[in-house]
Amino acid sequence: MRHLIAILSFIPIALSATSSGSETLKLKYGHVRYEVRLKTLGIGGDNVSAINRGVMGKILITGGGRLEGGIIVPVIGFDSNNTKRDKDVANILKYKEHPAITFEVVDMAKEDVERVLESDSGQVSLKAKISAAGGSKIYDIVLAFCRDGSDVIRFTTHVDAKFSDFGIKPPRLGLILKTAPDGIELSGDLVFEIERESGGPP
Repeated sequence: MRHLIAILSFIPIALSATSSGSETLKLKYGHVRYEVRLKTLGIGGDNVSAINRGVMGKILITGGGRLEGGIIVPVIGFDSNNTKRDKDVANILKYKEHPAITFEVVDMAKEDVERVLESDSGQVSLKAKISAAGGSKIYDIVLAFCRDGSDVIRFTTHVDAKFSDFGIKPPRLGLILKTAPDGIELSGDLVFEIERESGGPP
């Protein structure tokens, strides 16, 4: 628990770095999902998918149109409808030393930030650092977004990652004959609410 509290401090520390922000995107609800394609003896197999609804997040939009912050995904929260498998995945992700996966916004063009705030729907690009199991990598990510009312925005995205990006050997997930190739698909469906400073524009 102590390690998780330290990880959770990542977001408020990032947000406190700038005091000139005019708007904050606060996560209302959503989920992150992973999918791994298992193979049996190197041939066809089946897919393993798990969902995590325990996502937390907050992103500050600074006065200069930059983003700071990100989202946090507790490793223990993934549910694949197989308790043994979920425990195996948590161990593979070294949850005791690294209890959360973090998605940190690294860079996003000002015009894309403005597009999110001013448009009803569309797509934007950004760079995000994903950290898990003690390793990290920066990815180019495409976000699809749409409005649900004036102050609520839904984001969806998909990332093709590799276990080796985080220093993880492709796992067996507790199965003797089934192994995972060096690939894991991550997707997110997240709903944020815009919180504006007092006196800000509607």
